[in-house]
Amino acid sequence: IGFTLQFLLNEPNGRVLIDSETYSKAKNFLAEIKGHLEDNEQFREVFKAIHGVYPDGNRKNTSIRWTDAAVDLACRTRKTKEPSISCSGIDKSINGMHYDLILFDDVDDTVDSPETVEKKIIAITQKILPAEAPEAAAAFVQNIVHYESIAARLAGLASKPADFLADRDVSGP
Repeated sequence: IGFTLQFLLNEPNGRVLIDSETYSKAKNFLAEIKGHLEDNEQFREVFKAIHGVYPDGNRKNTSIRWTDAAVDLACRTRKTKEPSISCSGIDKSINGMHYDLILFDDVDDTVDSPETVEKKIIAITQKILPAEAPEAAAAFVQNIVHYESIAARLAGLASKPADFLADRDVSGP
């Protein structure tokens, strides 16, 4: 949550994709972010001091996108088809979109079978990562829920190493 807010403070024209195991889980993460954008008065004042407007345009600008699945910041100076923040589930298509930051958050589940893990990896590598803009970053935020999970592969703890997100820094176990 904080990482996304900090990114957009620094990059007001940035395009962030929150991708989770399910679309509804990603929308829950966005709801928490929106809570800060709408109701955290300290954050709102810092945002306004930096960008000259509140994140949501002081709730008066009805022309900006502000839904449970996508948000545009009022300070954007570049119009793009992608919102400032949008949501996706691991199984949702995002064809034609391009993001500056892709956050994979809670993609793994304790009950994921080896086949499910492989299907999720295919979705990540063939549907989601191709949506990265040329100078994009990706972050994978996940507790290791079992030792053959995607997070375990990225951390080098699984029997099979991850062959994606190869240029990575691992912070954790």
